[in-house]
Amino acid sequence: MLNRNPYCQLALILPRQSFVSPLEDSYDACLRRPIFKDELQATVENRLKCGVYSATLYEFYRLNAEMGGVKQFRASNDDGAVEPLDGKRGRYRQLRKRLNHLHPTIDLDDVHSILESIELHKRYLTEPNMNTDTSGGSKYHPGRCPGCKLPWGVNHRNELGTGFERVGAYVWRCARCSKLVHGVGSSHRRVTGP
Repeated sequence: MLNRNPYCQLALILPRQSFVSPLEDSYDACLRRPIFKDELQATVENRLKCGVYSATLYEFYRLNAEMGGVKQFRASNDDGAVEPLDGKRGRYRQLRKRLNHLHPTIDLDDVHSILESIELHKRYLTEPNMNTDTSGGSKYHPGRCPGCKLPWGVNHRNELGTGFERVGAYVWRCARCSKLVHGVGSSHRRVTGP
C-alpha cells in the first residue's frame, strides 16, 4: 500500500493486552481489542485527517515549485512555448482551499503524529528488506552495486526492486545509479566491473 500511496495511513488491530506484536512500530496507529465504536471512529478520522493533510501539503508545495519554475523560465525566455498555467492555477486554488479548511483542525499532537508517520513511511520505502530474494537471481551477480553500493538481491520494497536489472548474460544494471556490471572475470568465479 505504501508503494502505491506513501501518504496512506496504516492501523493495526491487536488482540488483548497480553499480546505484544513486533509489528506495532510499523503502523501509524494500533488499537487493542476490545475496541469500541467511538474509539475506532476517532482513530480512523484522525489518521484520515493526517493522511489528507500530508498528501495535500506535498502536492501544494510541488505545484507551487512547478509554477514558480515556469514563471521564472518565462521571464528569461520570451518565446511563449511553455505549457499554460491555467490548469495548474485551478488545482493550486483547490489545494489552498483544502489547506485553509484543514489547518484549523490540526494541533501540535497532529503535527508530531504526521512527522512520525512521514518518517516511518520514508524508512519503509528506502530501507531494504533483508530477506534475500532467491527468485530470478544469479549466483554470479555481486552482492551490491560497485558504483553506489546499493545492496543487490534483496527486496527494497520500492521502485528499486531487487536493486538490479539483468540486461543480458552476465550483465546487470543498477536500479539506482544505472551502472553496468559486466560478466565474470578470467577465473570464471568473480564478477568484474566495466
